[in-house]
Amino acid sequence: MTAVSPVAEDVSQRPDVARRMFQIAGRYTLINVLIAIPLHLLIDAAGFGGTTATWKHGVVVLAVAGVVFAPIMETFMHFWLPIVVVRKVLGQRSGTPFVAWLACVGPFA
Repeated sequence: MTAVSPVAEDVSQRPDVARRMFQIAGRYTLINVLIAIPLHLLIDAAGFGGTTATWKHGVVVLAVAGVVFAPIMETFMHFWLPIVVVRKVLGQRSGTPFVAWLACVGPFA
């Protein structure tokens, strides 16, 4: 006799849960693509792209792009993303702001 959890059985039969999981996975895939493509372009712009790199403007373009994009990416990765993840996991409970603060400050400790 195999024991199947009623929770697992219930989740697999609910299409709304599967749809929501697909939406969350799609959102994080889009975020990954939006991070990976500019980074790839910066690597190519710096001339470290190997034989397929065609845009060779050098270190100056890399430095300017880093000054422009670094604050945006750091704010996203170190503040916005941890807050959103904590809110998704914990919901709107009384301890959520404190846990979100720990998630934001923790990497710098």
